[in-house]
Amino acid sequence: MFWRKNDNKYVVYISLIEEIYCHETVCSICSFFSLNPTFDGKIVIYTDNEDFFLKHLPNLEKIIILSIDKERINQLLSGSEYIYRLKILLLLDFSMQYSGKVLFVDGDTFFIKNTKQLFKRIDSKNFVLHCCEYKIDSKINENYYSFFANRILKVNIKGKHFEFSEKNYMYNSGVVGFHTSNAPFLELALALLDEFELHKIQEKTLEQLALSLAFSKLKIKTAYDTVFHYWFIKMYRVVLWQYFFKTKESITLNQSDLGFIADDFVKKTIATLPSSSRDFMNQIFLIVNYCYTATTKFNIKKNFDKKSYIFKKIN
Repeated sequence: MFWRKNDNKYVVYISLIEEIYCHETVCSICSFFSLNPTFDGKIVIYTDNEDFFLKHLPNLEKIIILSIDKERINQLLSGSEYIYRLKILLLLDFSMQYSGKVLFVDGDTFFIKNTKQLFKRIDSKNFVLHCCEYKIDSKINENYYSFFANRILKVNIKGKHFEFSEKNYMYNSGVVGFHTSNAPFLELALALLDEFELHKIQEKTLEQLALSLAFSKLKIKTAYDTVFHYWFIKMYRVVLWQYFFKTKESITLNQSDLGFIADDFVKKTIATLPSSSRDFMNQIFLIVNYCYTATTKFNIKKNFDKKSYIFKKIN
Protein backbone atom coordinates (compact mmCIF):
# COMPACT_ATOMS: atom_id res chain seq x y z
CA MET A 1 0.00 0.00 0.00
CA PHE A 2 1.43 3.40 -1.02
CA TRP A 3 1.96 5.57 2.05
CA ARG A 4 1.58 9.34 1.79
CA LYS A 5 2.99 11.14 4.80
CA ASN A 6 0.22 13.49 5.87
CA ASP A 7 -0.65 14.37 9.44
CA ASN A 8 -3.80 16.40 8.83
CA LYS A 9 -6.38 15.34 11.42
CA TYR A 10 -10.13 15.11 10.90
CA VAL A 11 -12.95 14.04 13.19
CA VAL A 12 -15.87 13.05 10.97
CA TYR A 13 -19.59 12.71 11.77
CA ILE A 14 -22.63 11.70 9.74
CA SER A 15 -25.91 13.23 10.95
CA LEU A 16 -28.84 12.66 8.63
CA ILE A 17 -32.62 12.22 8.37
CA GLU A 18 -33.80 12.91 11.95
CA GLU A 19 -33.02 15.99 14.05
CA ILE A 20 -32.50 13.89 17.17
CA TYR A 21 -29.26 12.63 15.60
CA CYS A 22 -28.15 16.25 15.26
CA HIS A 23 -28.64 16.69 19.01
CA GLU A 24 -26.46 13.65 19.68
CA THR A 25 -23.76 14.86 17.31
CA VAL A 26 -23.62 18.36 18.80
CA CYS A 27 -23.19 16.90 22.30
CA SER A 28 -20.44 14.58 21.08
CA ILE A 29 -18.61 17.50 19.46
CA CYS A 30 -18.99 19.61 22.61
CA SER A 31 -17.45 16.80 24.65
CA PHE A 32 -14.61 16.60 22.13
CA PHE A 33 -13.78 20.29 22.42
CA SER A 34 -13.97 20.16 26.21
CA LEU A 35 -11.06 17.67 26.23
CA ASN A 36 -9.27 18.87 23.09
CA PRO A 37 -9.23 22.68 23.39
CA THR A 38 -6.10 23.05 21.24
CA PHE A 39 -7.07 20.54 18.52
CA ASP A 40 -5.20 21.47 15.34
CA GLY A 41 -7.47 19.63 12.91
CA LYS A 42 -11.03 19.97 11.63
CA ILE A 43 -14.44 18.59 12.61
CA VAL A 44 -16.33 17.47 9.50
CA ILE A 45 -20.09 16.86 9.45
CA TYR A 46 -22.08 15.27 6.65
CA THR A 47 -25.64 16.50 7.21
CA ASP A 48 -28.96 17.46 5.66
CA ASN A 49 -29.56 19.99 8.48
CA GLU A 50 -26.76 22.55 8.19
CA ASP A 51 -28.72 25.32 9.97
CA PHE A 52 -29.01 23.25 13.15
CA PHE A 53 -25.25 22.92 13.48
CA LEU A 54 -24.57 26.55 12.62
CA LYS A 55 -26.96 27.52 15.41
CA HIS A 56 -25.69 25.22 18.15
CA LEU A 57 -22.02 24.44 17.57
CA PRO A 58 -19.07 26.24 19.18
CA ASN A 59 -15.75 26.84 17.41
CA LEU A 60 -17.26 27.16 13.94
CA GLU A 61 -13.84 28.08 12.55
CA LYS A 62 -12.85 24.44 13.15
CA ILE A 63 -16.01 23.02 11.55
CA ILE A 64 -16.49 21.86 7.94
CA ILE A 65 -20.12 21.14 7.03
CA LEU A 66 -20.68 18.99 3.96
CA SER A 67 -24.34 19.26 3.00
CA ILE A 68 -26.01 16.22 1.53
CA ASP A 69 -29.66 15.97 0.41
CA LYS A 70 -32.05 13.09 -0.12
CA GLU A 71 -31.32 12.95 -3.84
CA ARG A 72 -27.61 12.51 -3.20
CA ILE A 73 -28.29 9.88 -0.53
CA ASN A 74 -30.41 7.85 -2.96
CA GLN A 75 -27.75 8.24 -5.63
CA LEU A 76 -25.07 6.89 -3.30
CA LEU A 77 -27.20 3.95 -2.14
CA SER A 78 -27.91 3.01 -5.79
CA GLY A 79 -31.05 1.06 -4.92
CA SER A 80 -29.72 -0.59 -1.77
CA GLU A 81 -32.18 -0.53 1.12
CA TYR A 82 -29.39 -0.85 3.68
CA ILE A 83 -29.10 2.72 4.99
CA TYR A 84 -25.94 2.05 7.05
CA ARG A 85 -24.06 1.48 3.81
CA LEU A 86 -23.83 5.27 3.78
CA LYS A 87 -21.16 5.25 6.48
CA ILE A 88 -18.65 3.48 4.25
CA LEU A 89 -19.73 5.37 1.13
CA LEU A 90 -19.33 8.78 2.77
CA LEU A 91 -15.97 7.87 4.30
CA LEU A 92 -14.83 6.95 0.81
CA ASP A 93 -16.24 10.23 -0.48
CA PHE A 94 -14.32 12.10 2.22
CA SER A 95 -11.08 10.30 1.32
CA MET A 96 -11.39 11.54 -2.26
CA GLN A 97 -11.55 15.17 -1.07
CA TYR A 98 -9.13 15.24 1.89
CA SER A 99 -5.97 13.48 2.96
CA GLY A 100 -4.70 12.66 6.41
CA LYS A 101 -5.81 10.85 9.57
CA VAL A 102 -9.55 10.33 9.86
CA LEU A 103 -11.42 9.58 13.07
CA PHE A 104 -15.06 8.87 12.28
CA VAL A 105 -17.32 8.94 15.34
CA ASP A 106 -21.00 8.02 15.70
CA GLY A 107 -23.20 10.74 17.15
CA ASP A 108 -24.26 8.69 20.20
CA THR A 109 -20.85 9.08 21.81
CA PHE A 110 -18.92 11.33 24.15
CA PHE A 111 -15.20 11.69 24.69
CA ILE A 112 -13.62 10.66 27.97
CA LYS A 113 -10.02 11.50 27.16
CA ASN A 114 -7.90 13.74 24.94
CA THR A 115 -7.45 12.21 21.47
CA LYS A 116 -3.71 12.80 21.07
CA GLN A 117 -2.81 9.14 21.71
CA LEU A 118 -5.77 7.88 19.70
CA PHE A 119 -4.65 9.75 16.60
CA LYS A 120 -1.17 8.26 17.06
CA ARG A 121 -2.70 4.80 16.63
CA ILE A 122 -3.80 5.69 13.10
CA ASP A 123 -1.09 5.16 10.48
CA SER A 124 -0.23 3.16 7.38
CA LYS A 125 -0.27 -0.16 9.23
CA ASN A 126 -3.09 0.34 11.74
CA PHE A 127 -6.81 0.94 11.72
CA VAL A 128 -8.95 1.90 14.69
CA LEU A 129 -12.40 0.55 15.61
CA HIS A 130 -14.25 1.24 18.84
CA CYS A 131 -13.88 -2.14 20.57
CA CYS A 132 -13.67 -5.85 19.90
CA GLU A 133 -17.01 -7.56 20.40
CA TYR A 134 -16.71 -11.27 19.63
CA LYS A 135 -15.26 -13.94 17.40
CA ILE A 136 -17.66 -15.04 14.67
CA ASP A 137 -17.39 -18.71 15.61
CA SER A 138 -18.54 -17.89 19.16
CA LYS A 139 -22.09 -18.04 17.71
CA ILE A 140 -23.09 -14.85 19.54
CA ASN A 141 -24.67 -13.85 16.24
CA GLU A 142 -26.20 -16.99 14.76
CA ASN A 143 -26.79 -15.43 11.34
CA TYR A 144 -23.15 -14.52 10.91
CA TYR A 145 -21.98 -17.87 12.21
CA SER A 146 -24.34 -19.75 9.87
CA PHE A 147 -23.10 -17.72 6.90
CA PHE A 148 -19.44 -18.46 7.58
CA ALA A 149 -19.81 -22.04 8.85
CA ASN A 150 -17.86 -24.37 6.57
CA ARG A 151 -17.19 -21.52 4.16
CA ILE A 152 -14.21 -19.39 3.21
CA LEU A 153 -15.55 -16.12 1.83
CA LYS A 154 -13.39 -15.06 -1.12
CA VAL A 155 -13.44 -11.52 -2.45
CA ASN A 156 -11.47 -10.17 -5.39
CA ILE A 157 -11.04 -6.43 -5.79
CA LYS A 158 -8.72 -4.59 -8.17
CA GLY A 159 -6.74 -7.72 -8.85
CA LYS A 160 -6.20 -8.57 -5.17
CA HIS A 161 -7.59 -11.67 -3.49
CA PHE A 162 -8.90 -11.69 0.09
CA GLU A 163 -10.28 -14.51 2.24
CA PHE A 164 -12.40 -14.41 5.39
CA SER A 165 -13.76 -17.07 7.75
CA GLU A 166 -15.53 -17.74 11.03
CA LYS A 167 -12.17 -17.17 12.73
CA ASN A 168 -12.47 -13.43 12.11
CA TYR A 169 -13.58 -11.03 14.83
CA MET A 170 -16.45 -8.55 15.00
CA TYR A 171 -15.65 -5.02 16.16
CA ASN A 172 -17.96 -2.15 17.03
CA SER A 173 -17.79 0.60 14.41
CA GLY A 174 -18.97 3.50 16.58
CA VAL A 175 -15.43 4.77 16.01
CA VAL A 176 -13.58 4.20 12.73
CA GLY A 177 -10.00 5.43 12.38
CA PHE A 178 -7.90 5.22 9.22
CA HIS A 179 -5.43 7.12 7.09
CA THR A 180 -6.89 8.19 3.74
CA SER A 181 -4.07 6.40 1.92
CA ASN A 182 -5.72 3.18 3.15
CA ALA A 183 -9.10 4.09 1.63
CA PRO A 184 -8.96 1.04 -0.71
CA PHE A 185 -9.83 -1.06 2.34
CA LEU A 186 -13.13 0.85 2.47
CA GLU A 187 -13.72 -0.35 -1.09
CA LEU A 188 -13.06 -3.87 0.17
CA ALA A 189 -15.66 -3.31 2.90
CA LEU A 190 -18.18 -2.25 0.24
CA ALA A 191 -17.43 -5.40 -1.75
CA LEU A 192 -18.09 -7.43 1.40
CA LEU A 193 -21.39 -5.61 1.90
CA ASP A 194 -22.33 -6.57 -1.65
CA GLU A 195 -21.69 -10.22 -0.76
CA PHE A 196 -23.82 -9.99 2.38
CA GLU A 197 -26.69 -8.32 0.56
CA LEU A 198 -26.44 -10.84 -2.27
CA HIS A 199 -26.91 -13.61 0.30
CA LYS A 200 -29.80 -11.66 1.87
CA ILE A 201 -28.33 -11.51 5.37
CA GLN A 202 -30.74 -9.37 7.41
CA GLU A 203 -28.70 -7.67 10.13
CA LYS A 204 -28.40 -4.02 11.16
CA THR A 205 -24.67 -4.44 11.85
CA LEU A 206 -23.59 -5.54 8.36
CA GLU A 207 -21.42 -2.45 7.80
CA GLN A 208 -19.75 -3.16 11.13
CA LEU A 209 -18.95 -6.70 10.05
CA ALA A 210 -17.72 -5.50 6.65
CA LEU A 211 -15.35 -2.98 8.24
CA SER A 212 -14.14 -5.53 10.81
CA LEU A 213 -13.26 -8.00 8.07
CA ALA A 214 -11.70 -5.49 5.69
CA PHE A 215 -9.59 -3.85 8.39
CA SER A 216 -8.40 -7.24 9.65
CA LYS A 217 -6.00 -7.32 6.70
CA LEU A 218 -3.88 -4.84 8.65
CA LYS A 219 -3.87 -4.36 12.44
CA ILE A 220 -6.89 -3.10 14.36
CA LYS A 221 -6.47 -0.99 17.48
CA THR A 222 -9.32 0.05 19.76
CA ALA A 223 -10.71 3.40 20.94
CA TYR A 224 -12.99 2.61 23.86
CA ASP A 225 -10.50 4.09 26.31
CA THR A 226 -11.04 7.50 24.66
CA VAL A 227 -14.61 7.46 23.32
CA PHE A 228 -17.69 6.19 25.16
CA HIS A 229 -20.37 4.80 22.83
CA TYR A 230 -23.76 4.82 24.57
CA TRP A 231 -25.69 2.85 21.92
CA PHE A 232 -27.32 0.75 24.66
CA ILE A 233 -28.86 3.76 26.45
CA LYS A 234 -29.46 6.32 23.70
CA MET A 235 -32.06 8.16 25.81
CA TYR A 236 -29.11 9.50 27.81
CA ARG A 237 -28.72 12.16 25.10
CA VAL A 238 -31.33 14.13 27.08
CA VAL A 239 -28.88 14.42 29.99
CA LEU A 240 -25.98 15.34 27.73
CA TRP A 241 -27.97 18.09 26.04
CA GLN A 242 -29.04 19.51 29.39
CA TYR A 243 -25.41 19.43 30.57
CA PHE A 244 -23.91 21.23 27.58
CA PHE A 245 -26.72 23.73 27.01
CA LYS A 246 -28.14 24.08 30.55
CA THR A 247 -31.67 23.60 29.22
CA LYS A 248 -34.14 20.92 28.17
CA GLU A 249 -35.53 23.17 25.46
CA SER A 250 -34.81 22.68 21.75
CA ILE A 251 -34.43 18.91 22.05
CA THR A 252 -37.09 16.75 20.44
CA LEU A 253 -38.15 14.01 22.82
CA ASN A 254 -39.52 10.75 21.44
CA GLN A 255 -41.48 8.21 23.48
CA SER A 256 -38.33 6.42 24.66
CA ASP A 257 -36.81 9.70 25.86
CA LEU A 258 -40.00 10.70 27.66
CA GLY A 259 -40.29 7.33 29.37
CA PHE A 260 -36.63 7.50 30.37
CA ILE A 261 -36.83 10.85 32.17
CA ALA A 262 -40.20 9.95 33.74
CA ASP A 263 -38.79 6.91 35.57
CA ASP A 264 -38.49 7.72 39.29
CA PHE A 265 -35.02 6.22 39.69
CA VAL A 266 -33.70 7.94 36.56
CA LYS A 267 -35.29 11.23 37.58
CA LYS A 268 -33.57 11.07 40.95
CA THR A 269 -30.24 9.98 39.44
CA ILE A 270 -30.05 12.72 36.83
CA ALA A 271 -31.35 15.45 39.14
CA THR A 272 -27.72 16.40 39.73
CA LEU A 273 -25.83 16.74 36.48
CA PRO A 274 -22.38 15.12 36.35
CA SER A 275 -19.37 17.41 36.30
CA SER A 276 -17.16 15.33 33.98
CA SER A 277 -17.28 12.68 31.27
CA ARG A 278 -16.19 10.06 33.80
CA ASP A 279 -19.19 11.01 35.95
CA PHE A 280 -21.42 10.57 32.89
CA MET A 281 -20.17 7.01 32.54
CA ASN A 282 -20.75 6.22 36.19
CA GLN A 283 -24.27 7.62 35.99
CA ILE A 284 -25.02 5.53 32.90
CA PHE A 285 -23.85 2.31 34.55
CA LEU A 286 -25.85 3.13 37.67
CA ILE A 287 -29.03 3.51 35.58
CA VAL A 288 -28.36 0.43 33.45
CA ASN A 289 -27.63 -1.79 36.44
CA TYR A 290 -30.71 -0.64 38.34
CA CYS A 291 -33.30 -0.30 35.56
CA TYR A 292 -32.41 -2.90 32.92
CA THR A 293 -33.51 -6.53 33.14
CA ALA A 294 -30.99 -9.33 33.50
CA THR A 295 -31.71 -10.42 29.92
CA THR A 296 -31.13 -6.93 28.53
CA LYS A 297 -27.87 -6.58 30.44
CA PHE A 298 -26.74 -9.98 29.18
CA ASN A 299 -27.49 -8.96 25.59
CA ILE A 300 -25.48 -5.76 26.06
CA LYS A 301 -22.50 -7.48 27.68
CA LYS A 302 -22.17 -10.07 24.93
CA ASN A 303 -21.22 -7.22 22.59
CA PHE A 304 -18.18 -6.29 24.66
CA ASP A 305 -14.89 -8.07 25.18
CA LYS A 306 -14.73 -9.56 28.68
CA LYS A 307 -11.56 -7.61 29.40
CA SER A 308 -13.18 -4.23 28.69
CA TYR A 309 -14.21 -1.94 31.53
CA ILE A 310 -17.69 -1.70 30.01
CA PHE A 311 -18.24 -5.45 30.37
CA LYS A 312 -17.03 -5.31 33.96
CA LYS A 313 -19.15 -2.27 34.90
CA ILE A 314 -22.48 -3.91 33.97
CA ASN A 315 -23.63 -6.26 36.72
